[in-house]
Amino acid sequence: MVILSKFVSAFLLPPGLFVVLLGVLAWFLRPQARESRGGKARERSVESLARSFKGSRGGFVLACGGAALCYLLSIEPVADLLLKPLEDRYPALPAQGVEKCAQKAEGAGRVKEGIVQEWKESGALKEWRHLDAIVVLGGGTVSGSPEKGSDDLRAEPLKRLLYGVRIYREVKKDRTPKPLLILSGGRVFDVGQEAEAVIMGRYASEWDVEPGSILLEPDSRTTWQNARNVATRFRPRKIILVTSAYHMPRAVWCFTRQGVEVIPAPTDYKANRGVPYDLESFLPTIEGFQNVRRALHEYLGSFLYGVSYR
Repeated sequence: MVILSKFVSAFLLPPGLFVVLLGVLAWFLRPQARESRGGKARERSVESLARSFKGSRGGFVLACGGAALCYLLSIEPVADLLLKPLEDRYPALPAQGVEKCAQKAEGAGRVKEGIVQEWKESGALKEWRHLDAIVVLGGGTVSGSPEKGSDDLRAEPLKRLLYGVRIYREVKKDRTPKPLLILSGGRVFDVGQEAEAVIMGRYASEWDVEPGSILLEPDSRTTWQNARNVATRFRPRKIILVTSAYHMPRAVWCFTRQGVEVIPAPTDYKANRGVPYDLESFLPTIEGFQNVRRALHEYLGSFLYGVSYR
């Protein structure tokens, strides 16, 4: 019953619904065989929603191709095929991860595993000795969010910011002077909403980042402008760059073109890892479609940036 419900919902909701509709259209547009009787050719009677196109081979092929393309672009394996080369271009920072701590359970003497967030003192931290700033890139806002009473961040930039603040807290512990936290993001369309950097700054202050350590870059509309504005206004020599893993290759390219040395800190991974595909992986979903769009957007953006900003 669970599997049946997943199949039904997958093909009754977009994008699966579009696959079904294009498939039905392809059936109605399929080329019809002609029979000769009494020296006159006549077409077999078939009810068609597109009667004027009946027997059109071009329409049939187009509808079949559209259905197949819509299906392929909305399943997890295809999304992963496009996303993983982007997400794996730069490795994640080492060992922020899960360490075991011994914790005695009250009255039982048992040892319980907990989670402690620790950064290894070797490796990455040594690279950060001459660090100037942690730079977090925005990724979109929601205008007039009711629960905030103001504009708010979308889930993706909120995750980037959270990761950036965590890095900032760890890096500042043994450093004097403290590194800066640069938040970059403006308004794509100026229709009265707040600049994204301003919203990120509010969150960072709520999370106890010292106001004097926060710098805002609220005017950029593109990744190239993120890099250009940060480089020209704040002149950092070496930064930790925080953005979504799929977006990192283009972001690193933009900052290095501005002469900034970059330590990538990818976050917000979209592709699953370490688990095999199952039947549900081959059902069309909006998430799969969005991930394909994200990947194609990055490939196209990287190509256009390479042409425009040589």
